[in-house]
Amino acid sequence: MGGSEQASSEDSDYVETNKSRHKRPRKRRRCAPQPEQEPVSGTDRVALIVASLLEVLRNDYADEDDAFDDLVEPLLEECMQARNAYLETLIDLDETGRRIRPLRREEVATLIDDMSKKDRSSPLEAMVFRKLKLEQKKQLGPKITEILVEDPPLTPLPPSLDPPPVDPSVLDALYGIQTTPFHNSFLSRLHGTKQGMPEGVIAVDWETRTPWMELMADIRDHYTLAHPERDHPAEENSPITYSTLNASQLPQVHDLLERSFWTGIDGANISFFHLIMF
Repeated sequence: MGGSEQASSEDSDYVETNKSRHKRPRKRRRCAPQPEQEPVSGTDRVALIVASLLEVLRNDYADEDDAFDDLVEPLLEECMQARNAYLETLIDLDETGRRIRPLRREEVATLIDDMSKKDRSSPLEAMVFRKLKLEQKKQLGPKITEILVEDPPLTPLPPSLDPPPVDPSVLDALYGIQTTPFHNSFLSRLHGTKQGMPEGVIAVDWETRTPWMELMADIRDHYTLAHPERDHPAEENSPITYSTLNASQLPQVHDLLERSFWTGIDGANISFFHLIMF
């Protein structure tokens, strides 16, 4: 009896010892208080959390009996806040004013999985599916293989043909077209002349404008307004020059005298001009 009682007491002590060992509270290493730091942005916070995750696990949670979920769960909320803050920085507005942002990798994978399960897809969905697949392959960084293709042989082009001979009758017809000489054309009157000062100039008047000059300016303005798409030559104002009578002015003088007096009058007679002047 005494031996059995002693054995039972030893078993009870062993069970109590195991229970006490099993219920031993976990010891955690106390961390020294950290000094206050300046607030960081969402992007920096994500990088800081990811970079220091292993260090935190080694220092603060060195007990190997702890589960991974128990270690990471206190950090999940802070990681989610940092991720949401980073995604807020990627938001932009489209043409219609809607808020958009790039898809995350898990979102791209989910969309590809959903689209691949469809039996039929619209052309727009097929195009989006193709774009997402290409983007996924680009992110994975597949190895790009170079395709070596031999250059084809070069062949010379055939020689150009000589232009056919010109028909002489066509050239004669073109040369036979009679056009108004430039000095007698209306365009020459619009452009004016750039001749030098004539001989025997008495005075030059830049202010007075004759009715003929006003008429030409009016015609020019109407033409410019009627055809604004065309290139118009630059306009240059010409003065009225007063000079002594010379031989080049006799035809105009004869025309003026015939209109004023009689037909056939000749202004070449100097005495006749002296008679008119006095």
